[in-house]
Amino acid sequence: MSRPNPKISIVIPSFNQAQFLERTLKSLLNQGYDDMELIVCDGLSTDGSIDILEAYKDRIHQLIIEKDKGQSDAINKGFRLATGDLVGWLNSDDTLSPNCLKIIADCFKNAEGNEVIYYSHVLDKIDESDRKIGVIVNEVKSLDDLLNSNYSVSQPGSFYSRKYINEVEGVDVNLNYCMDLDLWLKLLKHGGIYQITHFPLAQFRIWGNSKTTTGGIHFLKEIERVLTLHGMRKFSMNWFRLKIRMTKLYIKNVIA
Repeated sequence: MSRPNPKISIVIPSFNQAQFLERTLKSLLNQGYDDMELIVCDGLSTDGSIDILEAYKDRIHQLIIEKDKGQSDAINKGFRLATGDLVGWLNSDDTLSPNCLKIIADCFKNAEGNEVIYYSHVLDKIDESDRKIGVIVNEVKSLDDLLNSNYSVSQPGSFYSRKYINEVEGVDVNLNYCMDLDLWLKLLKHGGIYQITHFPLAQFRIWGNSKTTTGGIHFLKEIERVLTLHGMRKFSMNWFRLKIRMTKLYIKNVIA
């Protein structure tokens, strides 16, 4: 017997991405899913983002505009306000696919009940103009697979059991790049994963100022630190992958 439709809470951590923010908001507000809770936490943007948020405030359930300690802090503020069965966050430069929430709700209703993560391993890549420029495929089979074989996760369009988000105390505010990887590793110690294999639920934007583009060696070192903290095996596929990527980046920087 399937469960009833879940209430789904979505947090948008916002800071100085006005050029994309309205597109992010519209992708959520046009979902047509009745039991959605939208929470936006803006860290005192100075680029017009606050004007956009004020224009949509009647459709935002919780709007927090105050100084924060960075993206992870903003996400946790939203998580603490959330009341849904499932929670997730969407960065203010990414978008959800139409019917994403309905698909996630159907997964929740038909799942066995011990799942803590719901996501699609197919993710669209888009550019600054919303043009599709590729597809990312990140299949996470298990905790051990994520820890030792393939550390990539598809954060946009993924949703989590709020019960266990609270139990693991949200994302780590000390992380700047891979708070999503750390969160998945923590959650998968409490339950399973429900994976959609045939449909992209979100669009991940690649542009000049995105963290993925600018993180460089700091991004890779943070990934290594998180995996090591959770028990990555030395000489595993992830261990070798990180060493190779860091070596290539060091050589590139020396040549440049």
